Amino acid sequence: MPSPRRDEPLIKLFLNAYENYSWADADTYWPEKDKKRKRGDGDPVEVIATRKVDKRTLAIEHTLIQPCLGERDDLASFAPFHEIGKDLSLRVPGRRIDVFIPVGTFKGRSPIVRQMIVQAVRNWIRSERLSLLDGQTERSCRIPDDPNNPDFNITLTIKVRSGFPDGLLRIGMQEVGDTFPQVVATALKGKLPKLVATQADKRVLLLERQHMILDPDRILKEIETQRHLSPKMACMLDQVHETWILETMFYERDKILRFELYEGQILAGSYDFLKGTLIMRSENGADEEIRGAWPDGE
Repeated sequence: MPSPRRDEPLIKLFLNAYENYSWADADTYWPEKDKKRKRGDGDPVEVIATRKVDKRTLAIEHTLIQPCLGERDDLASFAPFHEIGKDLSLRVPGRRIDVFIPVGTFKGRSPIVRQMIVQAVRNWIRSERLSLLDGQTERSCRIPDDPNNPDFNITLTIKVRSGFPDGLLRIGMQEVGDTFPQVVATALKGKLPKLVATQADKRVLLLERQHMILDPDRILKEIETQRHLSPKMACMLDQVHETWILETMFYERDKILRFELYEGQILAGSYDFLKGTLIMRSENGADEEIRGAWPDGE
């Protein structure tokens, strides 16, 4: 049997808590796993759940919302930059230095050129770190070893703060320009048609965010902007009964999940999971801490 997709266990946890636990034992149908589906049946929704007690159906479509275009591709290749941040010899006692690399820096670059870029950033930090002043600046970093592009430079955004006795160096990605409207528009255009085309008593749009900098308010405001830009988009959004935001920024490391229900831009409910166990629940104006649910050692 093939292993479940990453989103499948997340959706199952959601169903375990949803609507006062009434969907915990629901029958679930995952169309993309159905070998009997015909190719001409259209692009399927993520999952259709059927509640046993009354046979009501729930369609769920899940998608990841990135802070900017290309973020997911860059994230997969960003590990060498994180290694720079682990180099203790580059830290400056008493200072926190955050270095942000433009998103898309690696796009179209060969592995050899990517290594050149990483080494050039490391060398730049080593030579400039002691002269950096508090505050935010933009500095040019030349990539000297690329024979095909001798004038190749990238712009680093540098943020420096005092008050860190042992010093701290963080390397991150920086969005270039505001591409977030395109991110949201692309996600909605790709997910909403198959969600609203699914026959179900209720339709849920589950939007995942993996970054603290991408707060729910920004996502929800952009959805409303997209609603007003297109009557077709507005019509599809009106057929979605609930919009939930799934926080997974601490999932890979600590197995922490949080589902948040929004009505407009107002938080209306939430489920908190730790290591697959529901620990907090807020629904219909009532908060519930699940007694005895915290895993051992927490």
